Amino acid sequence: MQSLKDEVLSVDDEHIPATMSIESSTLDAIICTQTHIRFQIPNRGILSRDTSLQLEFLTTTEGDNKAFFPLNAGVFSAVLNAKLSCGTSIISSCDNVAFLQSIHKAYNSASYRSTFDRTIHGINNVFGVSPLPEFSDQMGTFSLKNTKTVSPRRQDCPYDLLLRSTSEENGVYTIFLRQLFPILEASGIEIPLFMLNAPLVVDITLKQQTNTSGGGDVPSKGVGTICNFLGDNVSPYGPYTGDTSVRLNTNSVFLFLDTIYYNDRRMDQIAGKLAPGLALEYTDIVSTVASIPSVKTAITNSEVVEQKVNNLIAVSSMKCKNIHYCFTTLDRTSHGQTPPHTRYYNPYLGRYEMHSTPRDDAFNIRVNDQLVFNAPIQTAAQKASECSFIYDSPICLNSAFYSQNPSSHKSGNFGTKTELFPDNSASGLVSYDGLNLRDLNGKSYFGGYNLSSTLGDNNEDSTLVTRPLEFQHTIYRSETQNQDLTALYFVETTKRFTINNGAVEIFT
Repeated sequence: MQSLKDEVLSVDDEHIPATMSIESSTLDAIICTQTHIRFQIPNRGILSRDTSLQLEFLTTTEGDNKAFFPLNAGVFSAVLNAKLSCGTSIISSCDNVAFLQSIHKAYNSASYRSTFDRTIHGINNVFGVSPLPEFSDQMGTFSLKNTKTVSPRRQDCPYDLLLRSTSEENGVYTIFLRQLFPILEASGIEIPLFMLNAPLVVDITLKQQTNTSGGGDVPSKGVGTICNFLGDNVSPYGPYTGDTSVRLNTNSVFLFLDTIYYNDRRMDQIAGKLAPGLALEYTDIVSTVASIPSVKTAITNSEVVEQKVNNLIAVSSMKCKNIHYCFTTLDRTSHGQTPPHTRYYNPYLGRYEMHSTPRDDAFNIRVNDQLVFNAPIQTAAQKASECSFIYDSPICLNSAFYSQNPSSHKSGNFGTKTELFPDNSASGLVSYDGLNLRDLNGKSYFGGYNLSSTLGDNNEDSTLVTRPLEFQHTIYRSETQNQDLTALYFVETTKRFTINNGAVEIFT
């Protein structure tokens, strides 16, 4: 294939025509267990950003046709950690992948999420108006798009999103390496494998979901970690009470490797771009987990208590460009309005729900000992605007996802009758065989800030952080919103990548 311009490794020389070929191959994992997958990529050609990983998960016979991936996380729910390394150098590593991908997917358009994400990753988070008759008191409410309406009381999960117990009937899902390692995505660097003297290694650490028969009370490794389950198909459509085990089908784990080749002259030119003393900037993710404890004093039903919390993020001496944050919790039992059958997980989002507070919390950031905003950002519109600056794109979330309450209820006491979604009463709308749509309300909230001086995702426009970032939160607590929270922070940093005598060297 002839081209006068090539953007691999930012090479741009219009005077050297390049003959490019792409070789596709399938790699087996050198390590493949229920908790760890390792691929070793040979030192040939240039690694393409379209290289992808295939995963398949199976349920037990009892859970056949009832398990589905959490809505926003999809197959990423199974990934605990992803690491890209060469020799002793770690090029990129990311924890809490499911939360990070849930945030990234919020910037996709609705049509993209409805088609591509559903087929490739098992994610379905697009809403449409429920197809209910005009005499129904629930007409005009929302339901998951592409669901089959069985009756106004119950809806089924789309067939292609359900997991099964046998590989012959089950679907497989794809994760591109660029989705795990932003050096291939945000930076656009396609790694020159032919220059390395050690193989490039991809390590994927997986989560486990064990059997927790009994439904409601599930231990820490239980339902919602990788998959959720549909409720029983008997009135009143109670929770699933069978075997919740999910296992990786190790026979279906492959890396579909694409390597790029040019003529000798162009390959020499690429090698020259990474000669000793020269380096290319790329994006990496620093993940930080912080604690936000509950208010220990008793809160009455009509009272709202203001809580101020400062979290430090250890990114000193790094160049940072973007930051996302979200709140979650492993203990949902302290929430007074949590239904018994979902005490330890969200029936739609699994363990990857991102909490908002009854009132919009306020935040400010201190960078290099200077506050970013004169006054803390408080309104949802301002926070959504700050998030949009990160990718120079609006957030494509349904309002009920982003807001604790998109209709009228603004007091500290989170009521049950004023939400967009009805409650789980005899006249309420339920879906997924008895799960309540109201469980989505306010459960996909996140915040963010662009640390660089221009919009978008530019590696060359980042801020040198000389001291730990200080994230200041003001949270309003009420009687029903006073659980221990975990704050997750994802900071996009820029590093420098070079190859010295065949060895990868990374500089912050």
